[in-house]
Amino acid sequence: MSFPARYWLAAISLMSAACVRTPDHYPVPEQHFPLRAQTSATAEFIAMGDAAALQAIVRDVNKGEQGAWRWTGADPELRFTLASPTNRTLIVEFAIHDRTFRETGPVTISFYVNGKLAGQEHYTTHGDKSFEKLIPAEWLLAQRETRVRLVIDKPWTSPDGETLGVLLKRIGFVE
Repeated sequence: MSFPARYWLAAISLMSAACVRTPDHYPVPEQHFPLRAQTSATAEFIAMGDAAALQAIVRDVNKGEQGAWRWTGADPELRFTLASPTNRTLIVEFAIHDRTFRETGPVTISFYVNGKLAGQEHYTTHGDKSFEKLIPAEWLLAQRETRVRLVIDKPWTSPDGETLGVLLKRIGFVE
């Protein structure tokens, strides 16, 4: 039993159609980099998961945690070095944990820049929060350390005595 010639032609046509010449090279795809906080000692804005976070922490922020957020205590303070003091907005992104909020109730947080009160907010719900404030240029120092401090009026204290404030996510200055 022989295979008819027309089937041979059809099979050869199909096989040759499946064979295509691959290019010798492919162009490099367009590069997109995610928006990330700076990771140098002179960071102006940091995310808690970045390496620069440890360098920025002065006190009362958990240095042992790793990830997108870190627990603060009642009086956290961080340091930044700004290239220019003009037209800078302080941004603090954080969360008030639902469990701590159930026990403390509404929380007032005071935000300080170099010892000056930038603002005070009263939070009556838990969840994600942010604070933004344009900071006067005379409060800031170019190429020198700028300190940001949060004072949490009612931190939560665990049965073993650990004090927890908020879950800090990102903090710093933007133009």
